Amino acid sequence: SLYSLAIALASEEQCDVAEVMKLHKQYGDHLYKKCDFAGAIRQYASTIGFVQPSYVIRRFLDTQKIDSLTLYLERLHEHGMASTEHTTLLLSCYTRMKDDDKLARFIEGGTARRGVSGDSRTASTADMSGGVTFDVEVALRTLQEAGYVEHALQLAQQHSEHEWFLKIELERDSPSYTNALLYLNGLVDRVQDADQADAPALDEVVALVVKYGRLLLPHLPEELVGMLTRLVGDGGAPAEEFLLMFVDHTDWLRPFLASVFKSSMSGQSDRVPSAQVTNTLLELTLADWGRLSGQLDAVGRAAAARPQEAGSMQQEVVELRAAMAVQEDAVMQLLDQPRATYDEAHALLLMQMYGFREGEHFLLERTQSVDLLLRRYVEAGDDRAILRLLRRGGGKLPGL
Repeated sequence: SLYSLAIALASEEQCDVAEVMKLHKQYGDHLYKKCDFAGAIRQYASTIGFVQPSYVIRRFLDTQKIDSLTLYLERLHEHGMASTEHTTLLLSCYTRMKDDDKLARFIEGGTARRGVSGDSRTASTADMSGGVTFDVEVALRTLQEAGYVEHALQLAQQHSEHEWFLKIELERDSPSYTNALLYLNGLVDRVQDADQADAPALDEVVALVVKYGRLLLPHLPEELVGMLTRLVGDGGAPAEEFLLMFVDHTDWLRPFLASVFKSSMSGQSDRVPSAQVTNTLLELTLADWGRLSGQLDAVGRAAAARPQEAGSMQQEVVELRAAMAVQEDAVMQLLDQPRATYDEAHALLLMQMYGFREGEHFLLERTQSVDLLLRRYVEAGDDRAILRLLRRGGGKLPGL
């Protein structure tokens, strides 16, 4: 009671603030010694901004005093005096107390800030609406480590911490790949809407898709390819940025590139795929054709070795030839597309490597490599093609 009287008199006489704070601290020490921890923490809370928080916190680290410690840490945040360590400690108190209500209020009512590198406290002021000010990344890390994943996801989404949201979602014990993809799709939608003030930058979204798309690809390949096609066609992202995502899933790289190529060639997108994209698509298509060609050769050898079974293999031969024809058309459409850009020398090397003669002849004609083209026709015994070439080019090259 004497301490209370002294504080009241000092305030009435308008004594120096430091002297008043000294009285509050002494009163708090007195109450602490009497084990009146609730009363002590109220006095210590009055000294915020004058007494070092570490002096108070050290006294209340025992589990039995967690309620008082929590109260003091809340007051620190309300005054905008909390460091990143204080935020970590406060959230740890909430999680240890399993106080979901306070945790939810902290997340929903607080004002997030980022700490300054090398300084655990920022100059941010307290939220004047009555909430608290805290470092959002520290809060996210603490919530994730404590197992409060849903709270962490809510906080990340609330403050547009896109990478944190994806990281937490995909690192949880039972990740929701669908939820992560929906979040990325939302970012892609917002990139396309330039009128939105909070629209993320294209570079940021591309980096997130590259980093986390690799984790989504094995689980939602078709949906991810659709999103990537949209990001390239409508969002303007360069398709080559995503090639490395498919290193372990090349079976989905061709559908992605083919979709991008088709969208561009049909005029749905003004962006023309780069030579790297077209070269890669060409090689993947030839690889599929080569695989079918190898299977057809294997069936032919089997039929020759077992003539009695040749009839039963005929249907397989028909199906393989039909599939090869589809791949051949795809290769020729790539080569003959006026808007397509590709490295002709590289493309010619691919045709020769896979033994795709139709494509090789097309490129030799396009590059006017008449001597080499004539040699190919002679090797193939194609007299009609030889005569056609001589009629067309003989006037310019009488040496033929």
